Amino acid sequence: MIRTLTIIGLILVSGAWAQELTGGTDFTNVRLDRAGLIKGNYKSGRIIESMSGGVKMTFLGETPQQNVELTADQVDFQYTDETSKRPSKITMSGSVTIIVEGNRVDSGSAVFDLDAGLATFNDNPIIDMKDEGNSIKLAAKVILLNLDTGDFEVREGQRVHDESD
Repeated sequence: MIRTLTIIGLILVSGAWAQELTGGTDFTNVRLDRAGLIKGNYKSGRIIESMSGGVKMTFLGETPQQNVELTADQVDFQYTDETSKRPSKITMSGSVTIIVEGNRVDSGSAVFDLDAGLATFNDNPIIDMKDEGNSIKLAAKVILLNLDTGDFEVREGQRVHDESD
């Protein structure tokens, strides 16, 4: 029972800061689908400090199409100061995947700077963009995604050919 209440608490607290995750986008809830290990401190107000062991969470938008799915082996939360309850950065490592509106980015690591509204994907990132039924897949050195506007940059991009190409 205590474990269930803790997980529900984590989800509710996460939902409070998720509303600010993408600036203009109104995220009202975060669903934690999976985590092998969660570390935190309920007394400090920083409920979640890190998650590992295969993390999957979904930031729920106003519609299912606006959901943001995120998976990683390790997720660490950084805070601006000792009193802050909302993370300023989320650092992910190991098999990082984010899916937004049918577009997907896979990488070895990523940093979401929530204060700046910027996600940076490193370690062999690949972006798979959907456009009217077509798919454009690019490998890159770095991929930058503006969490507020949806704008992105693919640096040193090179097309990834599927087996059918």
